[in-house]
Amino acid sequence: MPNPAMARRPTPQRTAMSYDITFYDARTNEPIYKPDGLLDLGFGNDRRTEPDKMFTTPTYNYGEIFSRFGINPKHDLNGLPATTVAAKLLAAIPQMADDIVDDQWEATEGNAKRVALRLLAWAALAGPNAILREES
Repeated sequence: MPNPAMARRPTPQRTAMSYDITFYDARTNEPIYKPDGLLDLGFGNDRRTEPDKMFTTPTYNYGEIFSRFGINPKHDLNGLPATTVAAKLLAAIPQMADDIVDDQWEATEGNAKRVALRLLAWAALAGPNAILREES
């Protein structure tokens, strides 16, 4: 007879823990890819299915931090040209703390800053015809 304490519990519905943000060419509506030969910038995880795509994947727990600095990719930066994204990031990043920890899921300003730095690099490389889009 099975032990009721060992009964399988229902699995909670899975929720998204992060979202993708990608730069697109405003003229062609196609994603922008890294220049040939450019290695990962070392700021976090690259999507393994499209490792050359200019994207990053912030976790939702950084949202409050991003919003405090006016750089939330889902709300403050979504749909903006790369030049505007870069300007907003350049204004915010120096004000963010450097408290980076190994656990990327921990919502520290330093961890959020690491994502913002990656996004700034992509904005600079993407060029003036690029638009940032959030892809849920």
